[in-house]
Amino acid sequence: MDATIPQSSGGPPLRRRLRRIRDRVFWTRWSPRVSGIVATLICLMGLAVAMQNDNPERGAILFIGGAAWTVLGAYHRTRYESPIGAWAVIGGALWLIARIDEAGNRWLFTVGNVISMIDVPAFFLILMTFPAGRLSVASAAVDPATGLVDPHRVRGMRRLVWAVCAWAALSSVWVVFSDNPNPGCGEECVGRNHYIAGYGEIVQPLQILQAVTLVALGALVVRNFERGFRTRDPLHRSAHIPVRVGTWAIVVCFAAFMAAGDDVDLAKPASLLTKITFMLLPVLYGFALYRWNELEEDARRALRMSTATSPGAVEEVLRTELRDPGLRLTLATGEDGPPSGRRTVLRDMEGTPLWVVDHRTRTPDSTLLDDALAWASQRLAPVSAEVAATHDGPAWEPLIAALTEAELTTAILIAQRRSNREIAAELHLVDGTVNNRVSKIYVKLGMSDSSRRERAATMARILPLLLADQRRRS
Repeated sequence: MDATIPQSSGGPPLRRRLRRIRDRVFWTRWSPRVSGIVATLICLMGLAVAMQNDNPERGAILFIGGAAWTVLGAYHRTRYESPIGAWAVIGGALWLIARIDEAGNRWLFTVGNVISMIDVPAFFLILMTFPAGRLSVASAAVDPATGLVDPHRVRGMRRLVWAVCAWAALSSVWVVFSDNPNPGCGEECVGRNHYIAGYGEIVQPLQILQAVTLVALGALVVRNFERGFRTRDPLHRSAHIPVRVGTWAIVVCFAAFMAAGDDVDLAKPASLLTKITFMLLPVLYGFALYRWNELEEDARRALRMSTATSPGAVEEVLRTELRDPGLRLTLATGEDGPPSGRRTVLRDMEGTPLWVVDHRTRTPDSTLLDDALAWASQRLAPVSAEVAATHDGPAWEPLIAALTEAELTTAILIAQRRSNREIAAELHLVDGTVNNRVSKIYVKLGMSDSSRRERAATMARILPLLLADQRRRS
């Protein structure tokens, strides 16, 4: 359920081969070509499934729902290394395969209703682990008492997903004994399937068992989802809201479908509403992923552009950008207690504690807090005479002073290992303008004849001097 990076390449050849496949699917970014091929093949399969449906409108809705998840996941795998995109592709493919439960062919219809729930575990996992796709860093696994991920909770969530897998595989076995395996398909589907006659008395008890176990498992999944939502800090919680809306909409629609039972007049519209909601869910999920990354990048950009240097100013910037009004920055005294999910110690280059930051519970599937505290540590850590001498401060100062404000800002981004394209996007400039500005910076700093590796090392080395000059100018 939670793919982890292997620590060794040992083991039998088959196991090593499976590990490589797992890494390529879940951990290695897919090239646009690979993503396009995977999405196209799955969508073609989904189109073939949709064409088996006697109702073109329902077939189109079923196809769009699965295709939307597949395209969203394939695109995400080209941009990010987290496995959530791979799970979305898998979920979309399983949804399309399971939708042969409305096929016109009698055998496909029968098989489809037996496996109609195989997509449920993937989507439960996707919703519980937003946005990383990993149980080991899910917010629902955070212990409120310590603010840290609790391995016991991770194991409990993993067992829950396996239980949902078992339910999805076994809960629909009753359809082989009933002539009405899919009430949501309407009266035209009654008697379409192959079934074993003479065992009708066990159908209703099996249906009740399916409904009861689904309610129990669904309640546990929703509880974990809500726990993860409440554990997040306000910034990430706002990005989580669209997924929360979609999740509850699915829960309500599916509950209505289950409550309709064998009543075709109620089950058919409830089934259609569930599928329409599912079709819209990837839109909400994709918007939430976009909003999550946008909010984090806005906060990081604001921190980089900030000129705060005093403890009070740094504390206020952290409170604003992290949306944590209770954040406190205090001098380390040596008796501050160990770091925890709500406390971080800022240290200098020699490892000496300098400041203690008390903050909200750390969001385990985000690095924003770590990046913000690294920024604070850099701004608050004193530059010793030894460090200044290492950076040849007196020799660099007149060269840095010759940079314009725009060039200085760009030089800081270069020193922070940002590419020209990233700098252009951050400063809202065209690539050509940034390329010309970078060339001028290297000329002014005497690096025009240096290699790319030498430039990168030197710029990283003089970053404290660049930041110090920016503070003086402000």
